[in-house]
Amino acid sequence: MAMTVGVENFKHFFNGRPPREFIYEDDQCVAFDEEDRPQAPVHFLVVPKKVIPRLSDASPDDEKMLGHLLLVAKNIVSTKV
Repeated sequence: MAMTVGVENFKHFFNGRPPREFIYEDDQCVAFDEEDRPQAPVHFLVVPKKVIPRLSDASPDDEKMLGHLLLVAKNIVSTKV
């Protein structure tokens, strides 16, 4: 599985600068608050460390990791509301 390293991979979410901090990180993903254009009182992104340009590019091998992203989002929300 190709994993990425460092915050450089997420700069396109932040107008060319890295995120201030991750609100969550594990071996499969990171999560960070949407700082520039929040669309709701609680707005964050959970991003896999494995680069998958589009969901249509995901393979059956990514199934467990994609489910993990949903559970991470659920857990983050429960701490923010």
